[in-house]
Amino acid sequence: MEKQCRLELAGEFAEDAHAFGSQPPPPIPVVSLAALRTCLLLCLALSASTLNLRAKARHPGAPIFMEMQLFQDRIELRIVGEQEVILPQWLGLELAGYEKNVSAADTQRATKKARAFFEKYGELRLGKQKLSLESFKVDFPESLNYIFQKPGIRLSARFPLTGVPPSVSIRWLNYKGIPALYSEPEIPVTTQWRDQVDFSRLSKNEPEHIWHANKESARARPKITLPPPPPPPTWRLPLLSLGLILVGAIGFALVRGHKRWLFAALPLLSSLATWQIAVVEIPSPFPATITVPLGDEARQLFEQLHKNLYMAFQGDSEEEIYELLAASVCPKLIDELYGEIYESLVLRSEGGAVCTITKLEQLDGGVKDSQSQPPGFEVDWHWRVHGEVSHWGHRHERTNEYRALYQVEHDGRSWKIASVEILSQRRIDQ
Repeated sequence: MEKQCRLELAGEFAEDAHAFGSQPPPPIPVVSLAALRTCLLLCLALSASTLNLRAKARHPGAPIFMEMQLFQDRIELRIVGEQEVILPQWLGLELAGYEKNVSAADTQRATKKARAFFEKYGELRLGKQKLSLESFKVDFPESLNYIFQKPGIRLSARFPLTGVPPSVSIRWLNYKGIPALYSEPEIPVTTQWRDQVDFSRLSKNEPEHIWHANKESARARPKITLPPPPPPPTWRLPLLSLGLILVGAIGFALVRGHKRWLFAALPLLSSLATWQIAVVEIPSPFPATITVPLGDEARQLFEQLHKNLYMAFQGDSEEEIYELLAASVCPKLIDELYGEIYESLVLRSEGGAVCTITKLEQLDGGVKDSQSQPPGFEVDWHWRVHGEVSHWGHRHERTNEYRALYQVEHDGRSWKIASVEILSQRRIDQ
């Protein structure tokens, strides 16, 4: 019975399997080349539309922002924004002719209108005193943002100062054409005085901001630390011993006979016993012999000189920066180093923003060779410059890495950097 059941079940399974195997497989869909071509064209069209929307998108943040920078003798205020807002909405000018290769006549016309607009709606005050406008210019940066390439315009105003005040008031009364990114139209403001960077916003409800200097940034001129010079050469004169020698010489000259040796010997022996008594030091009439430092001593000396290069750029004027550089750099190299470091701090592709140095990080390096004439040594130095960039109404960090060969020489008064060869430089994205 059990065997028969098994045979019947096996037969049923075989019939089901045969029936299933006899059914034809489901048809496979076939896509024609025409359909594929149509899908591809649709994808390309969608991609082009997306790129076009991105090209027309605004740069991140408000379309207009202000940058105020304080120096010992002046305030520089820049209003940077999109042409499509400032030209038609503020100045009443058409966009045509201002996007590329702006002519001198168009620039002059825009400058005249922009100055009148600025004097009507903006002002800077020191307490109750309104600052007078010293100069004003308009230029057209290639773009406000290197991603979206928005045509831009920059209004630059300059106000004279006699020393940095404890506070400055900035006021702006026109917000026409500025979209309300949040609750109302706003203009971001970046204020910089040396390494102090503050952020604020102006709006219709709060059109005025008062900047206050903090104690640290209101410090005096940047302090350059120089390696200590070697002590000047001196002569040690044992006055008592010299006096006794003189007495012995006089005795030897005046006394005759065998006693003259006695009169000479006694003072000479006494001078030997008192040569460390009544000793005075006088400057040597001969120049000092310069000893070239080696190892860690040379490394520490150069590290301070290298730090001074960047400290000098905390000066408030080009004249002060040159004066500070001259303390650590040979005269023939000052122009070259000024240009190289200045260019490394100015971000021309990002609206000309200036990077403020926050930290120097020495990675590795050491003394390679030394020489006696002129006294000097060569240094292979590898370092990073950390800084902060304030532009487009916001702030972010920037790090650059460098490696260079430096030649340090003694100019007769102090050690200075005499030459530099940049071996590599790159931006570090963090």
